[in-house]
Amino acid sequence: MSTAVKITDLTRFFGETVGIQDLDLSVSEGEIFGFLGPNGAGKTTTIRLLMNFIRPNRGSIEILGEELNWGDYRYHRNIGYLPGEAVLPGGFTGEALLGYWSSLSGGEPAARKRALEALAFPAKDLKRKAREYSRGMKQKLGIIGAIQHFPKLLILDEPTSGLDPLVKHSFLELLKEMKAEGRTIFFSSHILSEVEHIADTAAIIREGKLVTKASIEDMKAMRHKNVRIHFSAASEAEIFLERYPCASVKDGKMLSFISDGNLKRLLEALQGIDVVDLNISDPDLEEIFLQYYEVKD
Repeated sequence: MSTAVKITDLTRFFGETVGIQDLDLSVSEGEIFGFLGPNGAGKTTTIRLLMNFIRPNRGSIEILGEELNWGDYRYHRNIGYLPGEAVLPGGFTGEALLGYWSSLSGGEPAARKRALEALAFPAKDLKRKAREYSRGMKQKLGIIGAIQHFPKLLILDEPTSGLDPLVKHSFLELLKEMKAEGRTIFFSSHILSEVEHIADTAAIIREGKLVTKASIEDMKAMRHKNVRIHFSAASEAEIFLERYPCASVKDGKMLSFISDGNLKRLLEALQGIDVVDLNISDPDLEEIFLQYYEVKD
């Protein structure tokens, strides 16, 4: 499978502050790639580098098979881009803005109509000035502008911000349709449920450095397990914790934690302890994410 985005040793500092450091990442053509991390983790810096808006201190980027050169924006014609917050010139109508963006990257009436419908954006509102739009409407217009030219690659920074739940669902379904047509979607998010819902692959970034990258299925299939134990008495739980120290949530006779997947060691620690109930399950993506983001002293 061809590579749509390839990042090698990418590093960007802002004075003494790390934006991103030593980032290696690849995104295959035709996949939906979720880029996960809280605010300040380096997601937006990475996207600005992908768009050639800022220069790296070192490293290289390839987009759709071409290495990026500073100041060359010709590749933008094949990209649909949405910034983290859509800032629109207030004196222009929505229709004028879409027309301007279309003049830069091309536009397809069918694609625009499809996006307008998916995002529940009334055609009459295109006649209004952008200054009259709510935050959600500005976000919708930015998404429509990014999609309207049928780009090969979508680069979206927190695209669902400001969207109501029904529109968000419709938009995510549209992204899945675009993926089925062979398009590549790279989107950043801190909303784990939406990444789990549509992404094929996800990467987790922390303090500017890549923590892990794997398919969603592989992340779920990692050996880590959710464990919930109901002991007959609180004293039994204390005995278990002495044998099996773990980051846990304890509520009297109940104990919940994520194990390292070594079930043999877990069962050995339970020997001779009176257990009422034991439940072991796979963690969801949010629990995996929090595990990687656990603060370590």
